[in-house]
Amino acid sequence: MSEEEQMFRPFYSGSQAIDWQGANCDRCSRGVEWDQLPPSFLCEIEAALFRGSIGDGRIPLEIARRMGAAEHREDYGWRCCEFEERS
Repeated sequence: MSEEEQMFRPFYSGSQAIDWQGANCDRCSRGVEWDQLPPSFLCEIEAALFRGSIGDGRIPLEIARRMGAAEHREDYGWRCCEFEERS
């Protein structure tokens, strides 16, 4: 599989990505605390989404599978497979 084939765009738009991250990353105990400087990524999924948002929106296919994106392409409101509720 070529490097191009190993990338996946989990969202159709930036607003979908923001909605998903608000329902998942922002509520997950592994999510970034953006008010701390420098912010540190505790989750590889959130880090990949951040890097993808700077570029063309694509993330590694392996990360997309871990977050459940490959199975929920048409409905972006799914719960991340690695979600851990904040206490």
